[in-house]
Amino acid sequence: MIEETPPKCATVSLNPATTVPTEAMLDQDAPEDLDEEGVSVLLKKELIEEVANQLNLPKGKVRPIAEALLASIGTALEEGRSFKLPPLGRARVIKKQDVNGTVALALKLRRPQQDQS
Repeated sequence: MIEETPPKCATVSLNPATTVPTEAMLDQDAPEDLDEEGVSVLLKKELIEEVANQLNLPKGKVRPIAEALLASIGTALEEGRSFKLPPLGRARVIKKQDVNGTVALALKLRRPQQDQS
């Protein structure tokens, strides 16, 4: 019999404005963050660290640039704009809906195929 293990990271939402971390979230040794469906989530902190490593720059210099870039992309998507950002790819909003005081967007993202060599 295969025993299921609970996700490493979860939150308990008390109301839309309050989120309380569970014990698993407080575990600093957790290898990665998972969403409620158990899918790995890339956090802004990890993205900034990865970019800083790729560019050999301190995280403090990368952070404001990354935050401005993410804010600009978020605003463009909320306005319903499509974008073409190589190497990320092309994306367009296919559905926009207000959900509990937030904007839910469904995107269609097309990325170039990676070489299989």
